[in-house]
Amino acid sequence: LKYLFSFALSSYDFFNALLLLLCIFQTESAKIFSVISSC
Repeated sequence: LKYLFSFALSSYDFFNALLLLLCIFQTESAKIFSVISSC
């Protein structure tokens, strides 16, 4: 049970990190897109 809990916790951290990465990627691609559309 403790192993399962630690696994869930680590996968939750992984999911949060993935979400953060996705958020950063979206803002970066939006910036790039605005630069392209302004040219």
